[in-house]
Amino acid sequence: MEGSIEDILKEAGLLSEDQETEEVTNVVGLEQDKLNLIKADLPKKLGRPKVFQTPEELYEVYTLYLADIEANPIHVKEFVGKDAKPVYKTHYRPPSWKGFEAFLFRKGIIASLDKYRRNVDEAYGDFRGIIHAIGSHMFDTKYTGGALNLWNHNIIAKEMHLAEPIEIKAFERPILENGKELPED
Repeated sequence: MEGSIEDILKEAGLLSEDQETEEVTNVVGLEQDKLNLIKADLPKKLGRPKVFQTPEELYEVYTLYLADIEANPIHVKEFVGKDAKPVYKTHYRPPSWKGFEAFLFRKGIIASLDKYRRNVDEAYGDFRGIIHAIGSHMFDTKYTGGALNLWNHNIIAKEMHLAEPIEIKAFERPILENGKELPED
C-alpha cells in the first residue's frame, strides 16, 4: 500500500487529526480498491501555474504580437521599370501560430501554446473560444493575403491545408508470358 489508510482519509478530509486510527479503521473498513477510488478523487497536486490566467490576457498578448508584426515589416529590394531602378517595398508577415509562439518566446513569456490549443487534461477549456477566435483571425488574414497576392498563395494554401491533393497514376505496360513487352499501339 502506497499510503496508510489514515493518510488517505486525512487528505480526503474524512479523518481529523484527533480521531483514533483504530476506531476509524473498524468503522469504515475500507478495502484496497475503495482506497484507490478515494485516492483518485483527491485533488491532484498542482503543477506549474498557467501563464495566462484568463482568455483576455492571451488575447491582449496576441494584439501585442499583431502590433509587433506591423512594427517590424520586411523590406524587400525589388527592381522596377525599364531601367530596373532598385526600390525597397515593405511586406508584412502573416500572423501564424508558430510566429506567435516565437514572439512569446522572444518576450520570455512562454515557449509553446500547445497546452492551450489542445486543452491538455481539460484544464484549458475556458480558452477554447479565444483560441478559436485567434485561429480564425490568422486564417482570414492569410486567406485574404493569399487571394490578393500579398503573400505566395501556394505556400499559404499548403499551410492552411487548402491545397488540392495531387493524384499520380502510374501506368504499367503488360508483359507477355514469354517476358517480352507488347508492341506500342
